[in-house]
Amino acid sequence: MQTQNPFLDEFAKLTTAAMGIAQAAGEEAKAAMRAQADRLAAEHIVVRPGLFAPEALIVEEGQPLSGRAIHEGLCVVQDEASQLVSLLAGADPGERVLDTCASPGGKTTALAAAMRDRGRTGSCIC
Repeated sequence: MQTQNPFLDEFAKLTTAAMGIAQAAGEEAKAAMRAQADRLAAEHIVVRPGLFAPEALIVEEGQPLSGRAIHEGLCVVQDEASQLVSLLAGADPGERVLDTCASPGGKTTALAAAMRDRGRTGSCIC
């Protein structure tokens, strides 16, 4: 189904493709994160690159939620679909962005990173 919004049309295509790949692979979903792989490796967490989002890391082995990395804010648990939302929004340095569906704020922090901390982000929980 096509809409009048090219962003939504592209997001729908990517989501449909991702679901198809997951179903074809016949595997259960694994945790996805945004982090620096070397920091996770130090905690014996094995990751591989995601399929669609350039910063996505898929956890293959280990417990990222019980170690130092998560507690010190060195990684963020965020599925690839959410990472794609931030990417497709196309926030550039100097812009103002309002995330109206923010909880716990992963997309907001990804947007701030995309703007290289030059701009303003706001968020609210609806």
